[in-house]
Amino acid sequence: MKKGLLVFFSFLYLFLINFVSAQFFDNYGYGDFSISSFFDSINSQDITIFALFLIFFAFLFLILTRINLFRDAHGNPNKGIASVISFGISLLAVYGIYRSGFSFGDLFSGIGVSPDSIYSLAWIIVIGAVFFIIWKLGISRIW
Repeated sequence: MKKGLLVFFSFLYLFLINFVSAQFFDNYGYGDFSISSFFDSINSQDITIFALFLIFFAFLFLILTRINLFRDAHGNPNKGIASVISFGISLLAVYGIYRSGFSFGDLFSGIGVSPDSIYSLAWIIVIGAVFFIIWKLGISRIW
């Protein structure tokens, strides 16, 4: 039975190899894919949406594992159910933000911060948050 499956997937691989490799073909020639072109195709709005998804997911997962609604027979939090529910809610929240056309550059320009300085402010906030976490937890718990 296992040998038959191996033969089937081998033939399937041989027939589909041309379809799979066609994704890297464009007008300039075959194999024009590089890491730099991949990162050039990602704009700052995509990174912001992805970061919001991670933040929403982390907060929802923390909340759902803390409440007593999703527990197993031993009283431990059921992390599988909590992760699926938090993934779905985070995905819907980020999709709603994306479809509404919400722009973070417009948000910060409304309060007087230029769009160019947002990224430097974000790095300062991230570095400050890391130092705050190290200060609160102590260096021995981090390492």
